[in-house]
Amino acid sequence: MLRRFGAPVALAGILVLAACSSTSSGTTSSSGGSSSSSSGGSSSGGTDGGSDGGTTLYTRLGGNTGIKGAVDAIVADEVKDPTIAAFFGDNVKSPPPAGTPTVDQIKACLVNQLGNAAGGPEKYPGTPADSAGFQCRDMKTAHTGLGISSDIFDKFVTIAAGTLKRLGVADADIATIGGVLNGTKTSIVE
Repeated sequence: MLRRFGAPVALAGILVLAACSSTSSGTTSSSGGSSSSSSGGSSSGGTDGGSDGGTTLYTRLGGNTGIKGAVDAIVADEVKDPTIAAFFGDNVKSPPPAGTPTVDQIKACLVNQLGNAAGGPEKYPGTPADSAGFQCRDMKTAHTGLGISSDIFDKFVTIAAGTLKRLGVADADIATIGGVLNGTKTSIVE
């Protein structure tokens, strides 16, 4: 049975916490990977034998719509943890400080990143996150200066995996997404 929640994609996004940068100018190269799969790990968009043998991860996640739903659920679960929520402090202000992405912009960047990593048509980084032209940044640029430790990174991934599991994403697909996320760790952890 296919699960169309798109949650695994969000997992990668979670890692990003601030996948969008704190400025509006974009970068088109990623650290640790090509611009077509800038998650820092290998692309998982092909037929990877996940929960439904012949379909792509992107399809199993429900495409862009499923990924958006998963990102929403993951972000909601992540901010329940006070340590992780602290990283979103400026992002939830209305309006946020100049140059700081809104939560909606962060989510849009996560959807682009996860969709790209799962083999979808989304582009990451460098694509606009909204009609105002806010640019999604590569993982290193987006997280520089945030002081994310290895323990916080691991907690983020663990929460995301739990959310995906709750949403019905297959264990094999969660493991694939976890591999992509863990591939970004050196770009995020300071």
